[in-house]
Amino acid sequence: MATPDGAAPGLPVLPAAAGLRQRRWRCRRGLKELDILLLRFVDRAGPGLSLDEWAAFDRILDLPDPQLARHLLADDAPADPGLAPLLDRIRNTPF
Repeated sequence: MATPDGAAPGLPVLPAAAGLRQRRWRCRRGLKELDILLLRFVDRAGPGLSLDEWAAFDRILDLPDPQLARHLLADDAPADPGLAPLLDRIRNTPF
């Protein structure tokens, strides 16, 4: 039997367009530099992210702006080592 969204039970469901829009909105921060890095990443890499990567991205978006700026602009290592690979991808997403 399918779930309400039409997926088979137990199978991962990729983010819907509404989920992408919500994440794009959450990428709008207090610093223009963060806006640019985060939105560029979502627009270019977002459609290909796995569910685990989306979960890590959501944890990144939960960080306060000063901490996120240190991670993305000053290459400061995060306390959660699981975020480091995705932070590196965000930082290095081509324009």
